[in-house]
Amino acid sequence: MDVEWGRDDSLTVTYVRPAIHVHPVTGQPVWFNHGLFFNPYSLTPEVREVLLESVGIEGLPYNTTYGDGQAVPHAVLQEIDRAYREHTRSFPWQPGDLLFVDNMLVAHGRRPFTGDRRVLVGMADPVPPQDPSSPS
Repeated sequence: MDVEWGRDDSLTVTYVRPAIHVHPVTGQPVWFNHGLFFNPYSLTPEVREVLLESVGIEGLPYNTTYGDGQAVPHAVLQEIDRAYREHTRSFPWQPGDLLFVDNMLVAHGRRPFTGDRRVLVGMADPVPPQDPSSPS
């Protein structure tokens, strides 16, 4: 992790993390990262345009790049987005439903909804960060 204070008292935090990790139980390689979701591509075009015009690429609240700092091409981000959409599964919730998720195996989220929301979270066995220079 690198930390840099700007002249205007802004703080920039930079992490280099691997896109693929080894699952601690199965030993299999898994896609486990926020490469798409923290990239400006994930914003609506209108929001992205306003932010880029206002603060530029360096001033965005978050961004993702390749480990060497190069931008991820739009076509690559589109392909990742397509894969997520192709494999998305939705289901109707019923009162009393409970869901357990292996956070490394399942990309998860929710659709917009109305009504009350109650979130109960339990986490165990955190996975330590892997050295991005070591093979996965």
